[in-house]
Amino acid sequence: MQVRRVVGVTRPGGRGAGYVVAPRLVLTSAHVTGPVGAAVRIFHPGRAGTYGGAVVWAGMPGGRDDAALVAVDDPAWEPPEGGAVRWGRTITYRPGIRCESWGLPAFAQREDRAAELWQPAGTLNPGDRYVGDRYVMTLDGHPPETSADGSSPWEGMSGAALTCGDLLAGVITADPARLAHARLEAVPAYVLFADPAFRRVLAEHTGRADEVLEPIEYQHLAEPAEPTGVQAASPAALLQSHRQVVPFHGREEILTRLHSWVEWPGFGACLVHAVGGQRGQDVGPVVRTSGQHQAR
Repeated sequence: MQVRRVVGVTRPGGRGAGYVVAPRLVLTSAHVTGPVGAAVRIFHPGRAGTYGGAVVWAGMPGGRDDAALVAVDDPAWEPPEGGAVRWGRTITYRPGIRCESWGLPAFAQREDRAAELWQPAGTLNPGDRYVGDRYVMTLDGHPPETSADGSSPWEGMSGAALTCGDLLAGVITADPARLAHARLEAVPAYVLFADPAFRRVLAEHTGRADEVLEPIEYQHLAEPAEPTGVQAASPAALLQSHRQVVPFHGREEILTRLHSWVEWPGFGACLVHAVGGQRGQDVGPVVRTSGQHQAR
């Protein structure tokens, strides 16, 4: 979670949180913003000033894709610093995946004071709300009490980003009933990425049409996904094998066997392994070269 990307989102009759996913694009909740074309205000918690924006994509408020994208068109807006946002999804049914969020829930607010942030953390089990396409965060610690007027103490949290490690996994959308405010539901990123219109707007603002969903459970094992055409941060990055600065050569016998295998009809699986250390880097180029052969 990059805290500098956390923002508040307001409009007449609604308020919530958001997360800056491109220099001038904020991800939030559709039931916070309203439909495409609606005007909203964006602010950085703890800092003066608000900035105008308009909804450029929206799902169904309260529906399966309850999320929205807001384009900040205010000339005074200064995009937060930091690297590109990385997106992710669960790919196993392993329970207890750590997750967190940052938002502006009602119970944390005080009259005549600046909007206050809260950082709920907990775990998610991929099987919870599996059929309904939701992620459910089971919160650590004691949940907040119901507000005096009977409303949810988590009001104002909608639109906040749900992250697992370094990956943006979803958008907080609801405090589900009958669970004593001890859970928060989120629209998964994979639901949003399934909408071509969402991906198109995202690509227009990031300049990248090849955004991918990285595996949450294995993010610590893989190199971060890197869009094509991105300049290396330093000359040392050119040593990474996936950049293929020097054309791959050698391993002709292994490549011949792999080329033969990929041409077999039907589904198949092949285990490619190598010894540890630097020599293990040979596996990546071998597999990529084989995949390029198959694509041709």
